[in-house]
Amino acid sequence: MPPKARVTWNDKSDRDLMLAMLLTSNGLNKDGLPKIPWEACARILRLMGYDVSKDSVNQRWGKHVLLEYKERFPELFAKAANDSGNDADAADNEEQADKKPVKSTPRKRGRAAKAEPKDEDEEMPTPKKAKNGKKVAIVSEEEEEEMEDDGEA
Repeated sequence: MPPKARVTWNDKSDRDLMLAMLLTSNGLNKDGLPKIPWEACARILRLMGYDVSKDSVNQRWGKHVLLEYKERFPELFAKAANDSGNDADAADNEEQADKKPVKSTPRKRGRAAKAEPKDEDEEMPTPKKAKNGKKVAIVSEEEEEEMEDDGEA
């Protein structure tokens, strides 16, 4: 690895900066440009032998390289901003249109929220203690009558 020296920006260092940006790119921003974690980008450039900080690479990109490209190709950047924003918004709108609204389940509160029998004739089974008094079993009236007939209750 070459010795670290203060960075002198030139075509080679600009290409190295772009490579580092590609390696660390994290999606696109609202302008259709890559989102760059500048600290990670600077770390890669330091591994290449440059003496840079995250601020220096960010400023080189924004104030020199990107600005030069925007002046040379304004229509390209306008199209990139329109394409990236519209496609993302259209995809989001399509996904939301396909989804059915989700209804939340009402919260149950204390004893008042316990389920009532649906029909007056239909009663809920009542809990019965076993002979040893430790276990609880839910027994319907029919089962209770059968148990009494068998002598179990």
